[in-house]
Amino acid sequence: MSLPDYMISARMQRPLGIAILSVLHFIGGVGLVVLTVAFPIIASRKPEVAEGMAAIGLPLPLLVAGMLFIAVLAIGSAVGMWKGAKWGWYLGSFYYVYSIVRNLSAIVSVYLLFDQMPVEEVAAMQRGPEYHFWKFGLRTVVHALIFLYFFKENVLEYFGLRDVNRLKVVLIEFGICIGTAVAVSLWNLSTP
Repeated sequence: MSLPDYMISARMQRPLGIAILSVLHFIGGVGLVVLTVAFPIIASRKPEVAEGMAAIGLPLPLLVAGMLFIAVLAIGSAVGMWKGAKWGWYLGSFYYVYSIVRNLSAIVSVYLLFDQMPVEEVAAMQRGPEYHFWKFGLRTVVHALIFLYFFKENVLEYFGLRDVNRLKVVLIEFGICIGTAVAVSLWNLSTP
């Protein structure tokens, strides 16, 4: 015996925001895979690209590994969110926590980089630190709002996570991301 339509759980109906995020994650993840494959080729033909990245503390292998991680995370979260799988919710929410921490880290890096540069060089640049602070700050706000969207009742219900311990999820996800950022920074500082 089947249930009438009005009794079917909202879990069966994919929220529009989740559908949009799933598609965007998939497109972005596939695009990033292509870029991850192309970047070492570009860097081998234009050594100044790799040298420039290394000069700001981002060696090519670390950049490629980070890009691949984000690509796999984006594609995995896209599939899981589309299917309404619990792991899709965790990957999707983690994607935005990782983005928040990455953008906050970029703000700190911009501050440190521009603080070490002579004032004349900073003044001569087309885009000074304010541009980068605004860019990464705006990204942080947008990603934080999307992260909060994952905790809406209809979204949690769609994923079957209505009773999830929200504080625990937030603490664990931010702990993992902050720990990773600190570990990468320490590793980067220890390599010549």
